[in-house]
Amino acid sequence: MGSQPMEYRSLALLRSWPTRDLVELGAELGFNALEFIGGGVSSHLDFRRLADEEGFFDWADEFDMSTALWIREFDDYNRSWWGEPTLDNEHLWTGIRRRYEAICELYPEVDYFALKTVESHEWITDPAVLERLIAVINDVCREYEKTLIYRSFLWHPEQLEGVRTIIDAIPEDVVIMTKCVGNDWNYRASHHPLIGDVGAHDQYVEIDVASEYHRLDDVANAFTEEIRRRFDYWVEQGVTGIHVRPLWAAKRERTDRAEDPVEALPWSSHSVVGKAQEANLWTLGRLATGESDADADDLEEIWHEFATRRFGAEAADTIIEVLGPTGEVVEEALCVDRETFGDPRRRIPAIMTMEGRTAEKRTDEEAESLPPQFEAYLEGRETPTDTTHSFQLDTNPFARNWSTWRWDPSYRPTYHRLRRGHPNIVERKERAVREARESARESLERLETVADDLPEDGYEFVRFKLRENEFLLEVMSEMELAWLRASNRLYYDEGDDERIATRADVEAHLERLDALTDRYGESVECTWRGISYELHRGEYVDIAGYLEEFRRYWEL
Repeated sequence: MGSQPMEYRSLALLRSWPTRDLVELGAELGFNALEFIGGGVSSHLDFRRLADEEGFFDWADEFDMSTALWIREFDDYNRSWWGEPTLDNEHLWTGIRRRYEAICELYPEVDYFALKTVESHEWITDPAVLERLIAVINDVCREYEKTLIYRSFLWHPEQLEGVRTIIDAIPEDVVIMTKCVGNDWNYRASHHPLIGDVGAHDQYVEIDVASEYHRLDDVANAFTEEIRRRFDYWVEQGVTGIHVRPLWAAKRERTDRAEDPVEALPWSSHSVVGKAQEANLWTLGRLATGESDADADDLEEIWHEFATRRFGAEAADTIIEVLGPTGEVVEEALCVDRETFGDPRRRIPAIMTMEGRTAEKRTDEEAESLPPQFEAYLEGRETPTDTTHSFQLDTNPFARNWSTWRWDPSYRPTYHRLRRGHPNIVERKERAVREARESARESLERLETVADDLPEDGYEFVRFKLRENEFLLEVMSEMELAWLRASNRLYYDEGDDERIATRADVEAHLERLDALTDRYGESVECTWRGISYELHRGEYVDIAGYLEEFRRYWEL
């Protein structure tokens, strides 16, 4: 079949963790750019040395790929250098111009620079200052025949409205890059509001297949149907490029038993290669090159090609049935309706709501409001820094900077039913968990039919990941339903039709959650793709910690 290819198809790699196997696979799948994600300007010399030692740019030449380098302009900025980042500070703008001349000289082989202006020591979101920053850097890029990408990642929709006002003023040769969702990686959230709304600019869209917000590669998480749905929308909106993250790094901890002290684990990389998540990479590569259309038949062909490569022809058809539903199981574990439950990266997902607080009723206005300091920043009464921009709502686990209702106002009525534990929400969640539980069970049963057909310890590897999906679903659903029922008791009075929960109901969820700590001891040692693995159950979640904080917060 096929369609028009996207011109820019980047494989985005952390500067400290590039792996050649990913680059080779990406080239095979049609990715034509390597994008190196990194930190502040002061890191450029170190990365130059590392890139030379490891041959990162040689890989790009070998596979005929262009290269892009992220620049967090104010990540490590010190005002003693050039003063406050304001529109009329000419000393600053002269310094930035000279710095980018030096960076362009340092990286002659880089084709694109991707500018990020948030999550830094200084956050540049003031529209006028941002407009000039982009213009100054873009002038240097033009002189050195490089393309500037402005990465429009922001924490709050209020900041996005400021960016909208300058889109037409930004030089047309600057590419606008947006995440596929409003903020961070909740794939039940709405499309990013800027997709298709960037005027005459080329637009690239970011998507993460390494599952930073979906428990990384601890679980099996293939969400190709969701990718297909979003890709269709990108094409309709005139998107001309994609940025795909197939690898992430995390510092981990492990609790072998609920009562044991936590063991710190070293930083480690989490690549999609050889995991269910690799199917997501294949899908994006084949769709973006135009070799496949986003229809059911083409998606099945992509799956078959991937499954045959990794698991062998004999098992391929069954493996597709085994791994295909895993993405929805993981999403159901981490979400209630279309919102994540707290921060899916944390060992105690709702800790930012519970820590140091006790439960209290909040009005709709209170549950939507940002702290006063953030309002002062928006009104220009406070100088933007790394603290003023990062303020969270945190009044409940469904109020995060990436929450659907923050970026899609039409979802706000549902958000308020969520935070109150409305009976319709509880009923829908219980039904969805039952369906996800059945799907997870069926995947495990199907896997048994090809146990002897998989290479190496493939059966043991995949089975452990599928059982991890089951564990994640059980743990998170008990956490979520306990919270919903406790909220229901807080917001609805005895005798109200909406009051459905008792303290005994909440305690029942906590008891079942506590019983799941017995599974921490499950582990397996296996070899897959020539790599030795020691897999442990649930090392990313602290059940005992959740129980302790929950009881204190709800005063149980």
